[in-house]
Amino acid sequence: MPNHLHGVMVIFLNETSVVGATRRVAPTLQSDSLGAIIGQFKAKVTKRYRRFRKNDASPIWQRNYYEQIIRNERHLTAVQQYIHNNPANWTEDDYFVASDK
Repeated sequence: MPNHLHGVMVIFLNETSVVGATRRVAPTLQSDSLGAIIGQFKAKVTKRYRRFRKNDASPIWQRNYYEQIIRNERHLTAVQQYIHNNPANWTEDDYFVASDK
């Protein structure tokens, strides 16, 4: 779908660091939190997009993101299948315009 993206992020933990969403709001996010990782991703993509589009200041991100923790292979397979099949649903999306073909 051209109006959003899906991805599976694998985060490896060690004994001294815990990665997870924080209840704190930017800019006080913990540097290793999921929110900080997503924020850095959005910032990098925005910077490259603006450079490519000659400083187009149009917003490109919604304010938040949806997350879920995948704890087993069965759930991972279901998520991967959902991501794979998702583009076929574009014509059903609220933002679909027939000229998007």
